[in-house]
Amino acid sequence: MGTSSFHPGLTLVVLFLVLLAGEHSALAWGPATHLDFGLQVLKELLLLAPPVAALIRRFPLDFLYGTLAPDITVGKNLSPYALHCHNWRVARSVLELAERDHLRAFAWGYLSHLAADIVAHNYFVPFKMVQHFHRRRAAHAYWEIRFDTWVGEETWQVARTLSTRAFREHDSHLRNIIVGPLFSFPVNKQIFNSLMLANRLLRRRQAVRAVQRNASLVLDAGEVEECRRLSLERMRALLRDGLDAEILQVDPTGHRNLLIARQLHRDLYQWQRQEQLIDRRLVERIYRPLFRASLDARLELPAATELLQALEQGPEILAGAGRGQAARRPGPRSWMLLMARAKRRWRKPSASRRQKAWRQLMPRGLFEKVSRRRRRKRKR
Repeated sequence: MGTSSFHPGLTLVVLFLVLLAGEHSALAWGPATHLDFGLQVLKELLLLAPPVAALIRRFPLDFLYGTLAPDITVGKNLSPYALHCHNWRVARSVLELAERDHLRAFAWGYLSHLAADIVAHNYFVPFKMVQHFHRRRAAHAYWEIRFDTWVGEETWQVARTLSTRAFREHDSHLRNIIVGPLFSFPVNKQIFNSLMLANRLLRRRQAVRAVQRNASLVLDAGEVEECRRLSLERMRALLRDGLDAEILQVDPTGHRNLLIARQLHRDLYQWQRQEQLIDRRLVERIYRPLFRASLDARLELPAATELLQALEQGPEILAGAGRGQAARRPGPRSWMLLMARAKRRWRKPSASRRQKAWRQLMPRGLFEKVSRRRRRKRKR
């Protein structure tokens, strides 16, 4: 076994590349969190399928290395979906092309990583983006570090052990499957190791100060326990039911939910800048159950009219909307009433901002019809 070395000079390069790749490529669960989940699975082998449990019991370190492997690729979201390392089809290939038992244990760890990321990408990160709409940017890296601060010292010791071992055969196996968008696989692996150590330094020296400076960005024990429970449930389901597990129907990248959350974050941020009347507790009561339910079904959110009414009157008005069904689309009269209400409440918005809001909220045909009518009036 060789020893993997850490090059301090790579840290600045890594941070630059993470910023370059953008928040889309930020890790959802950090490496320590994934290891923590993997260690918990090793304590509950009786809950898994007997052949898988026997395999993981024989090769625990191979399994744990697999729980880290999908995040080796830096800038992974620059890859097309068919080659994305968080694609179930790619993960299946890691298992199906494994010819030896220790590689199969590694592959089950790889698949388990994706199962845990279902919760991170479809629920935890998207909801946090919406919940903290009052901040201009959604701090993905902040929430990753906050979650990793709940990990115990035992997990960090295992991380150090793994970082000093050379998994050459596993790396060769992945090299034949994964296509890195920015670097060759060996460079990707070294950058990942650097990220892991840099993450621990951030945890030790900066996380507490960052939490104190951002006291409003709360991650309490209840949220941590809920996300941990949901992630472990999906990992156990995968390792119990194998490739027939229902969770393989859910996108582990959470691409759709993240796009919706980013748009919601922008909209709510603009609304609160104009009105300063949006109750953040109501936003949480409305959206948390909807994003949580999207772990098992397609995310459906209320229409703009229902949302504004809920923010004014309370979330009870959404009782029929968003429970796995598309909300009723409002008619033209509802849209006009919404626009009239928004126009009365906004504080002297500029013409361009008002037009942009109208374009976002009104159906395309109705917006164009109103625009043509206004142009005709101006010509007269």
